[in-house]
Amino acid sequence: MRESLELALVKDFPGIFRDHRGDPMKTCMAFGLDVGAGWEPLIRKLCTAIIEAGGDDVVADQVKEKWGSLRIYYHGGNHKVSALVEEAERQSAHVCEACGSVIDVECRHDKGGYWVRTLCLKCRGDGK
Repeated sequence: MRESLELALVKDFPGIFRDHRGDPMKTCMAFGLDVGAGWEPLIRKLCTAIIEAGGDDVVADQVKEKWGSLRIYYHGGNHKVSALVEEAERQSAHVCEACGSVIDVECRHDKGGYWVRTLCLKCRGDGK
């Protein structure tokens, strides 16, 4: 994620991202939010909903892309928080990770066939 977007999330949700850029021997958040900028609005909406659901004790352990979808590993929270995270992860499969578009989005392997990404036609760049 672009540094400016990532730092804005950390500033706006300091409790959730309290381990951001922490010791890599203690947290995967040492590597930051390892997703494209297109998912920033989805993550921001999720963090707002977590706070509103009473998830003041939620701490992100890792935020990344896996198999073309957002993955958020965390501790704390309750069943409402769990449902919110699951829904955000589900929605991410329909949002371009690069630009945030929801039009012509497809999850597929990269050209080398090793990495699955969720991208729109424009961000894929191949027009297929």
